[in-house]
Amino acid sequence: MKNFLNKKAAELAVNTVVMMIIGLTVFGLGMGLFGKISGDAEGEIDDLNNKIKSDIANLECDGDEWICVPSYKLKNGATTTFEMFISNHGGSSDRFTISLDLDNIDGKLGIDKSGTCGAVIVNYLQGQSVNVKSGFSASMPFIVKATRVSKTPCSFISTATLTKDADPSFSEKTSIIVRVE
Repeated sequence: MKNFLNKKAAELAVNTVVMMIIGLTVFGLGMGLFGKISGDAEGEIDDLNNKIKSDIANLECDGDEWICVPSYKLKNGATTTFEMFISNHGGSSDRFTISLDLDNIDGKLGIDKSGTCGAVIVNYLQGQSVNVKSGFSASMPFIVKATRVSKTPCSFISTATLTKDADPSFSEKTSIIVRVE
């Protein structure tokens, strides 16, 4: 009887260990899957957040304008991507180019107000054109780096000029206002 109990106890111990290993494996796989789903969802939330911000900014533009740049805000020290919106009100598809009136700041392009509150660096697709179908809109990104701002709040103002590649006489302008807080 004693031998039978020892054999049963050994079987019970082995079964317990096997079940623990299987349980830990399933738990580990579940946690890995949860982490992957959570990471993918976080990326989707960021993409959706950026799309909503872009759509809200586009609402600030008047429907009759060919080019529009909504007013933007960013924190001092931040680097943020903003958008310029182009609407083709013409009768045919055209290629458009945007040029920004920027200052030379130590070999970089930007808006310089060094006499009052510093400067911001602006990067954009300089010299690049975009094809926009008649009745449609497009956007072009530009990046603002507020790493040289010495006094806040401060607004940096410049001008964006839209031209048609096929018609050099066509020119539309709008202001760019970036507020650093």
